[in-house]
Amino acid sequence: MTADPLPTEAAALATPDTFVGGPTAEETLRATFDLAAVGVAHVAPDGRFLRVNQKLCDIFGLKRDELLQRRFQELTYPDDLAPDLSSLGRLLAGEITTYSMEKRYIRNDGQIIWADLSVSLVRDEARRPSYCISVVVDITERKLGQEALHESETRAQLANKRLAEAIATIGDAIALWDSDARLLLCNDHMRQIWGDRHDLLVPGARMEDLLRAAIPHFGIDLGGRDPEEAIRHRMAMIGELQQGLEVRLADGRCYLVRERRLADGCVVTLYTNVTEIKRKEEKLLEAEAELLRKVEDLKEAQSRLEAMTADLIVARDASEAANRAKSEFLARMSHEIRTPMTMVIGMTDLLLGSNLTARQRRHTTLLRDASQLLLTIIDDLLDLSKIEAGKLELNRIPVSPSAIAEGALDIVRSGAAAKSLTLRSELARDLPTWIEGDPTRLRQILLNLLSNAIKFAERGSVVLRVMRELGAETAQLRFEVADTGIGIDFTQQHLLFQTFSQVVHSTDRQFGGTGLGLAICRHLVEAMGGTIGVNSQPGAGSTFWFTIPCVETRPHQAIAGAKEREVNAGPRARILVAEDRDTIREYIGAVLTDAGHEVVLVRNGIEAIAAIETGNFDLVLMDVQMPEMDGIAATRRIREMGDRVHGIPIIALTAYAMQGDVERCRVAGANEHLAKPIDRKYLLRLVAKWSGSRA
Repeated sequence: MTADPLPTEAAALATPDTFVGGPTAEETLRATFDLAAVGVAHVAPDGRFLRVNQKLCDIFGLKRDELLQRRFQELTYPDDLAPDLSSLGRLLAGEITTYSMEKRYIRNDGQIIWADLSVSLVRDEARRPSYCISVVVDITERKLGQEALHESETRAQLANKRLAEAIATIGDAIALWDSDARLLLCNDHMRQIWGDRHDLLVPGARMEDLLRAAIPHFGIDLGGRDPEEAIRHRMAMIGELQQGLEVRLADGRCYLVRERRLADGCVVTLYTNVTEIKRKEEKLLEAEAELLRKVEDLKEAQSRLEAMTADLIVARDASEAANRAKSEFLARMSHEIRTPMTMVIGMTDLLLGSNLTARQRRHTTLLRDASQLLLTIIDDLLDLSKIEAGKLELNRIPVSPSAIAEGALDIVRSGAAAKSLTLRSELARDLPTWIEGDPTRLRQILLNLLSNAIKFAERGSVVLRVMRELGAETAQLRFEVADTGIGIDFTQQHLLFQTFSQVVHSTDRQFGGTGLGLAICRHLVEAMGGTIGVNSQPGAGSTFWFTIPCVETRPHQAIAGAKEREVNAGPRARILVAEDRDTIREYIGAVLTDAGHEVVLVRNGIEAIAAIETGNFDLVLMDVQMPEMDGIAATRRIREMGDRVHGIPIIALTAYAMQGDVERCRVAGANEHLAKPIDRKYLLRLVAKWSGSRA
């Protein structure tokens, strides 16, 4: 296989001036590029990798073909992207010829790495930016070592501070020396002994210089010895630290000097009044021992703290790894279940729109209801995962309380009718027309409470009440769902809003359920700033209630016209559908064809690109997960094509519904994101929205 040619300017260097029988200049350049011990890449001005060597692939944990489908922006740690783009902009503008920086990247396995990046720009013959040469050196180990050193220095500073505080509390004069006999610190008692010469006691002062100053200052009696000889003798004793030195001051006071060497080489010097040494000797020894014990205890405590910190870091990393594994498992499970469910729900929807016998219609309706129940369980699990990960997000848009309440009743009306239950609403007259809130989550709470009420009531009624909360410090709305069901004993009510908890545990699992619904309702209500509870007695029914803040607002004009857009089918369009599953492809094709659109069906990203290159389309529906070439890569390729297809709207179809899926599709170039299972009405609404919007 012939290797890809080097870019223009590099190829220009490949002259025939080589040794006879040796490699050509181009072969030498190619080998140097591919075998370099650092990561090297040719990068387009928009960030696409044009050519990469194996070392760069190893740094990012990606295969070569995978890395060539990415941009450096996608691999950059978010906090480090802005300075990199700023320098790149200056480079492309000609303000600088090269730039270097330390930055972080995110490996394919999620690990954050540090790199030393150097970037130079290559221009074509017309002096236009052609590509950048980026050199990436992995400096993660060096960075970690620097952080560890900084942490160690911080701990040492803290230990010195605590040691100084401990020495300051001792009643005797104390000085601390290092192993080179230089002063580290001393307490106020020591400075008082030196009197007007205490300015000599500065950190780093040499012991022999202080001894030389002390002899005349204190009038020390050397017994006829030469001062320098006495000083040399004294310094020689430092190594042994076995004898004391008696210091006699000019006023006749006499002090005995004792020294102790600590485990780290520091020397503690203690001065004690000789006239009181006999009756204070025991206390002095105890004070010395206490000081040394405090120092050793401090070091031991630091060691225990370091061990505990290490254990906490290990536990934290294990917990984060477990959370990542759980989230990935839930995302994969969602994908594997939602994909076939798109076919099940979609096909039953199409069947219900055809001519069926009464028996067939009933069976199909039961199949649809069972599928919707399974979808509810999946959504509950994903909601629980988002809540536990702290990634639950709420919208703040205009919501009509009465419309939400009546809409929720309409959804569960067929279920109540099947059990001959009376279903009604009682809405207060003074309800605000619009409040700020999340309509989707508010509807989710009401549907859960209404469905539970219908489930546990065999006869009687279910009533939904909405009213203003009286007596609250701030305005609130109160929602109540009252039923005439079996009721709940007071001792069991505390279990209702706990995860995976059910009050009813009959052996035949009469009522079913996962025990997640009410727990998620509690999290949602609390996230909205409200409270939730229940009033119930066995045999007398239950009333589940919750309150939320009532912040009145006005509707946006877009909301006021939403109903009109929903019923507008939009213009006839030519639509390309890329989906690898035959059943889902057939379902989407049937829905769009019935709506009057012209549809072309393909199986993967490669076929989608080929179809767009040869035909004109008003809209593309692109599945994200496909063999040979997935939807993300295909969308990027389409966005890189010429002006003829540059503005074509692309709607991403995916069964992944976890946090970040929408962003991945948007970064790739998709205009909209549609999660599976696909709702027919919502699909047609998106088609109507985008089919006539091509630039």
